[in-house]
Amino acid sequence: MAAQIEERSENRVKFEWYFSSSVVAAKEELPGIISGVCDWAPAHPIYYVSEMPMSQWSWVIPFIPSGEHNYVKLSNKLLAEFPELRNEVERNPVKFWGDGTHGQYDFNGKFPLVTLDDLKGKKVITLGKWEPKWLEACGSVPVNIPLQERFTAFQTGLADANTGVLDYFVGYDFYSAGGIYITLVGFGSRTSGYQVMNLDKWNSLPTDIQALFNELAPQMLDWTADFSVENRDSWFEKAKAMGFEINTLSDEEKMKWGELVKPIVGEFVEYLEAQGLPGKRFVTRISEISAELGEPLPINYLE
Repeated sequence: MAAQIEERSENRVKFEWYFSSSVVAAKEELPGIISGVCDWAPAHPIYYVSEMPMSQWSWVIPFIPSGEHNYVKLSNKLLAEFPELRNEVERNPVKFWGDGTHGQYDFNGKFPLVTLDDLKGKKVITLGKWEPKWLEACGSVPVNIPLQERFTAFQTGLADANTGVLDYFVGYDFYSAGGIYITLVGFGSRTSGYQVMNLDKWNSLPTDIQALFNELAPQMLDWTADFSVENRDSWFEKAKAMGFEINTLSDEEKMKWGELVKPIVGEFVEYLEAQGLPGKRFVTRISEISAELGEPLPINYLE
């Protein structure tokens, strides 16, 4: 997208790129955009649990669509249908385009995850308010450790496993720290961050440049899915070459896990409803849209 904007604007717009966390830490992306420290960045809702309660949905409901393009369709349809969800972003002084994906979330650890009993007593790195509850339901001990510190956590025994995407496991070389097993759990694809720009910067752009951004933004969201799909096979090959042992969690174990998570989804609905938000209707639509996309949720979490 950036290259197209530069070309089509005849270089009236130029982008400067910075590596992740080199300007602001991941959990400071949204404040960094609001303050103008950076002009444009992904704002990851997992770091804003209180401010973005509805946006936590993909960390509340396991086994949502794994297909990256389906995730983008699902998330942006929810944003279109629920103004309360969109308002979690737009009540901030930002220009907001929508949600992309980083790809499918799975499991990596010092042990293969074959049955839920394998999680008992294990220290598993996770994030946010809701996913730790999934792990507690299985008898494991959730720990919150930043991605950049997980290698050391594996080495020192502070953690036995973590959830994430393949490029985390391979790119950070958790294999060398003892995390030699990857279990394809299929938690579902998740956000690469809400795409937002500082509002003052947006308002300073000429109208034709704004139109160019708005034209290309939907394609940008699809490109995040394209990128994840195109690179997943290569990450698999790299994982195999490094020596990772890869297995798949059975559908039977997924169903057991889903049943354990039912009360957590119910708690999420009540949590939203207590704030005047449409919790039950929201979760119902997640289920309905997932089915429409050909990736139905494995169980009815609201039964």
